[in-house]
Amino acid sequence: MSKQTLMPWFLGNPGDSLLEQVKQGIAYHNKAHEYRADMCLVHPVEFDQLMDVLQPEERELVIDGARVRPWRGVVLRHAFIGLDVEEEYESIIRLEMERSRREEEAMEPYKKIIGAQS
Repeated sequence: MSKQTLMPWFLGNPGDSLLEQVKQGIAYHNKAHEYRADMCLVHPVEFDQLMDVLQPEERELVIDGARVRPWRGVVLRHAFIGLDVEEEYESIIRLEMERSRREEEAMEPYKKIIGAQS
């Protein structure tokens, strides 16, 4: 199964707050994909705006299991929603090892036939 690590999301609906638009993006991602997002990257300026909404004792913004973090590589009014790259990398390695094992098992009967003909 191939998974897109990060899905772009446009935060340009003037009728909704920035926080509401981020929530909508995460909800859409979780509905559209077979896995739940655990990360949402936004521009640092917008991250500061989102953090202003929080209570003073709150140090981290987590929406439906996705941790919102600032990243300078994100263009204003956009977000990238998806999986933390390290977790995704580990998942890909596990999937590849499992696929390789299944391929080896599938080749066993043919190896016996080829070995018998030699």
